Amino acid sequence: MKLSKLKLSALAFGFAAFVQATPLTPIAQGNTTAIVNGLGNTAAANEGQLYSIDALGYEVYNTGAQVHDNGFQLGGDTTTFTTNNLAFMQNAAGQSVNGAPNAPVSSGGTGPISVSGLFTGIGNSVNVSWSRTYTFVAPNVFREVLTVVNNGSAISSLQGFGSFNPGQSSGAGTDTTSVNTTGTISGFQYAQAQFTGLNAVLATNSANVSIGFNQSFFNSGACVNALTGIGNAAGCDTSLVQGSEADRAYTYAFNVPLAQGSSFEAIVYHIFGNSSFDLNATLGSLSGSSSSSSGGGNGVPEPGSVFLMGSACIALGVIARR
Repeated sequence: MKLSKLKLSALAFGFAAFVQATPLTPIAQGNTTAIVNGLGNTAAANEGQLYSIDALGYEVYNTGAQVHDNGFQLGGDTTTFTTNNLAFMQNAAGQSVNGAPNAPVSSGGTGPISVSGLFTGIGNSVNVSWSRTYTFVAPNVFREVLTVVNNGSAISSLQGFGSFNPGQSSGAGTDTTSVNTTGTISGFQYAQAQFTGLNAVLATNSANVSIGFNQSFFNSGACVNALTGIGNAAGCDTSLVQGSEADRAYTYAFNVPLAQGSSFEAIVYHIFGNSSFDLNATLGSLSGSSSSSSGGGNGVPEPGSVFLMGSACIALGVIARR
């Protein structure tokens, strides 16, 4: 990721303003910075997803690799699998469309950044609107909230997912050796990739959401089934193979029924630390975070929630790559 190649096209906080040739300032807290991709032509890949994350001096989610992948699937039917990832977008018929990433967006500060769209795949028999909101809620803790709303007929089983392939790139070279672990701490499921001097974690305490490692750097219908425990998972190996970053991506996936007009919210945390990183303490500090889908929480406002107050008026900045 080279920020010098990005320019600010528009940045608005309740009002529109056009600013030319202003360097992009990614949202950041602690030693982590993040850029979120904007919305545009649906044939372009990586729409509404994390464009990149730099943490502790490393490119963890690198824009040059297939590291951002999310989509939907009806129940365990892998023929309905639809994915949108950095390098290609594949529809349910298995066709792929090449496209450059959309212009990234930034709100400045710690967020939030919100993007939204419509999932009408599977022969247009489904009409589900989705939104993703990204916010730093603590130093080096980046929260992603995915909300889906069923605008059409009842869906007996909707599966959604997000996959991320963590790596450790400093530009001069890449350390691809990682130690991969999964577990549960303080009510959070987590998947952790440990590099030399870098820990990258994906965690959730949302109900009906599962977290684990994928068998590759992008997802498949079988691997979604493997994580949620429904349908046919043949051909997907989710065992904890250690080694190259290209071997595994950590993933969250959910499976929920959606009545007409109903909604579901999945909350996941992207957490980064150095050699002295204490995952137990970090997840424990987030254990009071509220989640409408988790049914838990202890009533303590989640860290950084102040940044969400009054955010409805914030307009997103649209960034154009040179």
